[in-house]
Amino acid sequence: MKAFAFSALVAGAVAALVVAGSRVDASSLETVETQNVKAPSFSLKTADGKAHTLESLTKDADEVVFYFIGHTCPINTKAYPYVHQFANTANGKKVKFVGILDGGKAETEAWTKKSGAKYPILMDAEKNTIAAFGAQRSPWFVVVDKKGNVVHADKGYSADQLKSLSDRIAKVEGKTAPTLKLEGAPTRLTYG
Repeated sequence: MKAFAFSALVAGAVAALVVAGSRVDASSLETVETQNVKAPSFSLKTADGKAHTLESLTKDADEVVFYFIGHTCPINTKAYPYVHQFANTANGKKVKFVGILDGGKAETEAWTKKSGAKYPILMDAEKNTIAAFGAQRSPWFVVVDKKGNVVHADKGYSADQLKSLSDRIAKVEGKTAPTLKLEGAPTRLTYG
């Protein structure tokens, strides 16, 4: 099995991260910038039955932001109102925003309705895709480029992380980033 090494910036220090095979392991890191690390392939459906694969999502976008959702996670419940300030408007021509939820149809429909998500939410009741991406906490964000490479990952959310991710999306889209209302957001990365 091939192993790929890449650098990661964690709390102001550079650390090494090894990715083996098609599993992304960023469990000990907070924020990761990568190069040429392939995202794992998957095929998941939305609650209405529409199938999506990594390839179908990345073919028409410069980047896809995957938001890994623990539907019963109390931290994620606090995070999504902040996330939705840019996620619900991120599905432009160059960036797609996609949720991957750790539940089946009933859980996905309930979470989508409760949260007001306006982007696709993929069901991963078996958690195989979640595990393949190494997303061990919620919320967790992974950015994949059009070549299928993982280019960024965040374990958790904070005011700075949300602003940085929103700025990244806006830059790729060639737009001005929205002004986010981040009062009450944690000052350091937080996850459940």
